[in-house]
Amino acid sequence: MKRKELFAYVAEHHQVNPEYLWKKNPNYAVLRHHYNRNGMRLLWMLKQKN
Repeated sequence: MKRKELFAYVAEHHQVNPEYLWKKNPNYAVLRHHYNRNGMRLLWMLKQKN
């Protein structure tokens, strides 16, 4: 699953959008429950080894 697809799915089914909290790592995102702000998942980019 691609990143955009994951975020679209979570937004549609859980009404949650990614938050980008780290200036040094702008691709890192956290998905949190909107009602209590607890973290659901963290997402970051991994580089593929060739």
